[in-house]
Amino acid sequence: MEQAKTPLTEEQKMRRRVVRLLGRTSWFQEFKAQNPTATKEERDAAWKDARKEATKRGSRLMKVLTKRGYSVAHTPVETVEQTAAE
Repeated sequence: MEQAKTPLTEEQKMRRRVVRLLGRTSWFQEFKAQNPTATKEERDAAWKDARKEATKRGSRLMKVLTKRGYSVAHTPVETVEQTAAE
């Protein structure tokens, strides 16, 4: 008997996006420094290979930030642009 997976909450989905963003950003900076002339195709292939490990690194970064009292909140782009214009 197989149990159905519980769907993710919006908070869990957002956390996953942030973790992946943290991991990809840190990976990308490292990759760019080591491969300054890499093409988009090379970068995409390298990300495909590194995604799992980079996401783990992003998760660790998120855990450290949370333990230190920081939280990440999503602000819609429109709100940011309106605030900057004022």
